[in-house]
Amino acid sequence: MIMSFAGSVGSHEFREDRRSISAIAYQLIIIGEATKRLSRAFRDRHGAINWRSIAGTRDVLVHDFRNLDVIVLWRTAPWHVPILALAVSGILDPLRARDRRSWERELPASGAATTCVLA
Repeated sequence: MIMSFAGSVGSHEFREDRRSISAIAYQLIIIGEATKRLSRAFRDRHGAINWRSIAGTRDVLVHDFRNLDVIVLWRTAPWHVPILALAVSGILDPLRARDRRSWERELPASGAATTCVLA
């Protein structure tokens, strides 16, 4: 979603697009807030992701928005967010697969029920 707000516009166009700036900032705030809610153990296990920087970005967006360099947002959307999304998918995909297998054991033997619930 974040990447779609930056689109293929140039930095000058983006600087004037208050709606996209606000949308990207808000989404990054959500990501930063979610990061802060992760346990220390989880963050330590997945140290390849710079959780501190993500949380720090949230803090800047929330507490120092007037001094924000919108070009940083413009660069973050297409460059950093896709990398983060890949890293998080790499963490979540095995967890989802494990959970799906545990769900399958708890469901009735009917294939239709399994398909419906897991879809």
